[in-house]
Amino acid sequence: MNKLITFTNTLKKSLTNPGYYEDVLAAPYSFSLKYLFALLFFISFVQGIVFTIAFIPTVPKIPGYVEESKQIMRNLYPTGLTITIKDGSLRTNVDEPYFIPFPSRFKVKDMSLVAIDTKASVDSFKRYNTAFLVTKNALAYPDSDTRGSYKVYPFSDLKGFLIINREAYERVINPIIPYFKYYPLATVAIFIFFLMIVPIFGSLFAFSGTLFYLLVLTLVTYLIAKFMKLRLTYSQILHLGIHGLTFSLLFSMLKTLMGITIPYTYTAPFIIWMIIVFNQLKKHHDAILSPSKSTK
Repeated sequence: MNKLITFTNTLKKSLTNPGYYEDVLAAPYSFSLKYLFALLFFISFVQGIVFTIAFIPTVPKIPGYVEESKQIMRNLYPTGLTITIKDGSLRTNVDEPYFIPFPSRFKVKDMSLVAIDTKASVDSFKRYNTAFLVTKNALAYPDSDTRGSYKVYPFSDLKGFLIINREAYERVINPIIPYFKYYPLATVAIFIFFLMIVPIFGSLFAFSGTLFYLLVLTLVTYLIAKFMKLRLTYSQILHLGIHGLTFSLLFSMLKTLMGITIPYTYTAPFIIWMIIVFNQLKKHHDAILSPSKSTK
């Protein structure tokens, strides 16, 4: 409880009281680093809560989603389709080109899920407007790394004789479908993950990134301090900057949650606030800015 009160007071003073930065210089570096980590953890925790709250309305719909997913899995493979692959060559028992549509739940009308045409080549992938193109010798599918391109899986990699039909499909999915009952439990796990795990790892990742950015940004504020004729070392200005980033970090969180983009709202407020802090410190130049007062 005391740590929470200390964090709250530090956040408030770092955000609103330039005179507080005199105390920052007198405090150990470890105190400020702990504050920065706590602030980043708080930001990650708030973002996790917002995500969870946004997800809550879907919870009552989960049983329906489970049943719908089961039906999609059961009906995905057409009943009358048989595919045979022998020695790297594919053939079917249907008129071609043969198209398997996306399940109606996905509301995809201008694109098929699978197109089968043993007379086509994989070079025709884009022309078929499909997620997967099955030809006589290969399967073409979208390349997740490069937008608009595709990858090819040659059937020559399949050894022996393979038959794919409705019965074979059911033998694969029937053992999987019972596990759909654990979907609600997985949802709870997601809640816990975003509320507890993500803030911890998210704040650790953000901590290193924020410090690196601050190391570079301190070069700018160091020059400003020199221009204002303040006898502050780079280390002292970095120390002050840890607290000076408070507004920028909080405002960035708000922008993320609101889904808006406003340029220069991270660096510019920080520099303006640091100039205000420098001006406050300048008034007490003789008291706190001698080299002997430098924070270790």
